[in-house]
Amino acid sequence: MRQKNKDKLNIRNFCIISHIDHGKSTLADCFLKITKTVPEEKIGQQYLDKMDLEREHGITIKMHPVRMKYCYKGEEYILNLIDTPGHVDFSYEVSRALSCVEGAVLLVDARQGPQAQTLANFDLAKKAGLKIIPVINKIDLPGVDLKKVTQEVVKIFDLKQEDILYTSAKTGQGAEQVLQAVIERVPLPKQDVQKPFKALIFDSFYDNFQGVIAYIRVYQGRIKDQEKVRFYQKNAYSKIVNLGVFTPELKSTKELRAGEIGYIATGLKDLTLVRVGETIVLANDFQSKPIQGYKEPKPMVFADFYPQGKNGFLALKQALIKLSLNDASLEFEPVNHPALGQGWRIGFLGMLHLQITQERLQREYKQEIIISSPTVCYKVYLRNGQVIDVRSPKEMPDESLVSYITEPWVKVEMITPLEYYADLLSLAKSFRAKEFDLRYLGEKQDRVIVYFKMPLSMLISDFYERVKSVSSGYASYSWQVIGYEPADICRLDVYLAKQEYSEFSTFAYKDDLERQARKIAQNLKQAIPRQMFEVRIQVALGGKIIASERIPPYRKDVLAKLYGGDVTRKMKLLEKQKKGKKKMQQMARGINLPSEVYVNILRKK
Repeated sequence: MRQKNKDKLNIRNFCIISHIDHGKSTLADCFLKITKTVPEEKIGQQYLDKMDLEREHGITIKMHPVRMKYCYKGEEYILNLIDTPGHVDFSYEVSRALSCVEGAVLLVDARQGPQAQTLANFDLAKKAGLKIIPVINKIDLPGVDLKKVTQEVVKIFDLKQEDILYTSAKTGQGAEQVLQAVIERVPLPKQDVQKPFKALIFDSFYDNFQGVIAYIRVYQGRIKDQEKVRFYQKNAYSKIVNLGVFTPELKSTKELRAGEIGYIATGLKDLTLVRVGETIVLANDFQSKPIQGYKEPKPMVFADFYPQGKNGFLALKQALIKLSLNDASLEFEPVNHPALGQGWRIGFLGMLHLQITQERLQREYKQEIIISSPTVCYKVYLRNGQVIDVRSPKEMPDESLVSYITEPWVKVEMITPLEYYADLLSLAKSFRAKEFDLRYLGEKQDRVIVYFKMPLSMLISDFYERVKSVSSGYASYSWQVIGYEPADICRLDVYLAKQEYSEFSTFAYKDDLERQARKIAQNLKQAIPRQMFEVRIQVALGGKIIASERIPPYRKDVLAKLYGGDVTRKMKLLEKQKKGKKKMQQMARGINLPSEVYVNILRKK
């Protein structure tokens, strides 16, 4: 095939972005068929989604790069596609993909129209300066109103109607026109092959034979097999074991050059030396500056993971290190529990991120784990001027030392049919949302975008389930952290038989103390087994008891051996039993709680 300039490759780097379940992976399958990258008989549904979890949940969790070749108007083009997730919890995967491409296919469902995460991903692509190609998908569905959806796309994203393409990824209709639009509209990447080699790591995984395998976008220069490279931030050195491209399987090549997307096998066994966002240069290059623009995501939701088994702590540590290779948002630190032993406090971007991480640990690394209820990171300002991060009630200092507390707040963009707006508004207010704004969509104005702010701690409770229930599944929302605001919260302490059990402490809003305290006390009463003496459950703020419950003791029938006689004999035995229980309660230094109690309470918080 003809090529205009031998020094330059006809490359187009692009990704597909959209809301969850709008057809990204299916459209990627279409591209693989059209370009014959993978034999058609081998392509099943969501071919690029290799993880079992992705297929079971029907969502993309990890980005998936693939290199395709396509002939258009007598010239051969190299098309580097990155398929991205759609769920808000994996938006960091989208941001990494956007840093490696020049264009984005913005996919919109013809029946549902633009959804919350469509807006969020569009904003990310605009900020990255990408050429955006709007595509309305699923046009084969019966009853779709293409005119209405087109108007919404034009209005929301401020695009021209003539730029919008229409396709059915399921049938393949219009898919080839999308590929051709990528060639015509997405700019050619810069190919400065004469400059020193420089590349960005946008993903990685661990191979037992080749060490860490890094996914890279080459920005300048070229790199060949067996050359020595340096990882800029860690100042670590490596001799390349192998390099190549994604077809989508790993395929070795002789070199990678500026503008290309591929991989390098580093041979490094130390997983901490290769991080997503790292810049790679040649080993003897000390002049080049690191590539700017990529920001590591900051986890905002935290939960404690406790392994089961004697050697579980170290095994879980190794599993987390390997997971963090291609999940840059994972942060973890050791914690200790009086009954559950050593574990790890892990930071996540959201609740689905937590769920997927849990399932990956269990399936891929055979880890049996117990998980605490999630919390957020509070910033506590002390009277001495110090500011500390608090991620667990046990870390909260005494109230007398605290000047004030702030908590993370998020901005929520919710798209819903107008008929559910009033109920969703009431629901959001019950979750402490404020500063509402409204925007109508389309000519019929039967859908609206609602903007509001709310505490992140409320968002990660059961807000998602309640929204889906109230809107019959039609509402969708995305969110982003916008900063910290003052939080009128405190720590509720728990006392069992007059002894403090800090592992049951929790955060509570001061205007909701009584309800929270009663809920804690009732949960403990249901979970704690009866003892030989009375157990008083007390939930307190400082020294003031807010709620209490009583677990009655087991009582032996000391009268069973009596066969009549004077009543004073019975009273004497009962009084003796009463004194014995009182003495036992005074001598007791604590309640022997099985680990199941802690597990049940952690899950009920």
